[in-house]
Amino acid sequence: MKRLTLLLLCLALGMGSAWATVGTTNPNQFIDSVDWCQFGCGFGQYATPQAWVSAGGNTGLVGNTSGQDWFNLQQDNSWAGNFPSLMGLVYNGAFFGNAPTTIGVFLNQPVNSIGAFPTRYWTKGRLEGWEQLSGDAMVETYKVGNTTCPPCVIACGHVCRVPDGELAGLEIDGPEYETIWAFAGLCEIVDFPFVMLCNDICDRQGIDTMSAGSLCGLAIEASRRGLIDEQLDYGDAKGVERFLRRMARREGKAADLFAEGILAVEKELGLEGVAVHVKGMDPAAYDPRRTTGMGLGYVTSTRGACHMRSTFIRAELVGLCELGALEGKGELYVAWENRLVMMDTMIFCRFYRDMLEWPFLTRIVNAAIGTDYTAEELDAIANRIVTETHRFNELRGFGPESEKLPAWITERPLETANGELRFTDDDLAVMVGDYYEARGWGQPPV
Repeated sequence: MKRLTLLLLCLALGMGSAWATVGTTNPNQFIDSVDWCQFGCGFGQYATPQAWVSAGGNTGLVGNTSGQDWFNLQQDNSWAGNFPSLMGLVYNGAFFGNAPTTIGVFLNQPVNSIGAFPTRYWTKGRLEGWEQLSGDAMVETYKVGNTTCPPCVIACGHVCRVPDGELAGLEIDGPEYETIWAFAGLCEIVDFPFVMLCNDICDRQGIDTMSAGSLCGLAIEASRRGLIDEQLDYGDAKGVERFLRRMARREGKAADLFAEGILAVEKELGLEGVAVHVKGMDPAAYDPRRTTGMGLGYVTSTRGACHMRSTFIRAELVGLCELGALEGKGELYVAWENRLVMMDTMIFCRFYRDMLEWPFLTRIVNAAIGTDYTAEELDAIANRIVTETHRFNELRGFGPESEKLPAWITERPLETANGELRFTDDDLAVMVGDYYEARGWGQPPV
């Protein structure tokens, strides 16, 4: 309780001088420069801004505006006077869409639109019919409420209920973007109630939805190859539901094997290079053949293919770097990872990552532990944390040789609307080399 009180006090001290008047449209009351297009621009749909966060980490509220005001704002940075440029927005619900919804689900639109939504077990970059799984579809048909950790304004959780049909009345917390991807994308099933059902099965059994959906997608591949005694195929919602239930209860030889996880499946069925994972962790819903920075994150993250280590998809989606670029991303990735590592030391929720830039984060750290660190010193500490964590892994057999993507990704092209995309081992080596250099580790061993 004392720690929570201290952190709340630090937040008040750090942000108090920077809050704009609630409902203000006076640009003089905003201290730092801010980027209005940080989250919403470029995807054709915009949400009513309800809060702002500046590049310097200051935050404040703005009054509600109409959709047209927001459209004008993102076009020419003008709204009730000239707001400062470089303003980042956070919404009480969504990054994209025309009504308060939920943050993650709206990633369906931009990730599918750029061909980076892993589909049919990582062979396609776009799920046909994804619109039926979008945030707009969720809000219109299924969403009945939000859940949040008080007094958080982001309200990242949501409650959905199936209104009719076979699953009428099913109500769950979720589903989140990654759950939709895992069961709908990897298994190529466009059915929102089906995703909700799989979410419910996993929740009741204490199973991670991402890994469960990934294993179901791999089970389809195994079944199509005749490697398991299960009849599964893409688009088969009933079959996937049945296998998920059997896997949760470890019923049958195949289900019992898959319940052991992707490493056991890979070894037992000879699916090395086919099973998509890094260090035993399944990647998230961003194909590295399109979002190469996420590929770098998958292989360098100390706990496997973790998308939360730096959430670098943000940098790629908003144009801070080119989606398919190789060179130069290592240094930018390190900068993002270091800041989020420092956030982790203070136990900040990851959804505040876009609010907490180094100036504000430095004030919080110093206020919490009674130090006078500079941002540069904290950045160096974060680098040391990452370095020592990698060293710990290496001493236990997870060294540079484990920082690789499976051949299913590096030796196969990704099918997109604009042709095939490739991301080879050599491409990845360029990025990992840049990452090592940025960390001061020298070049990785060949």
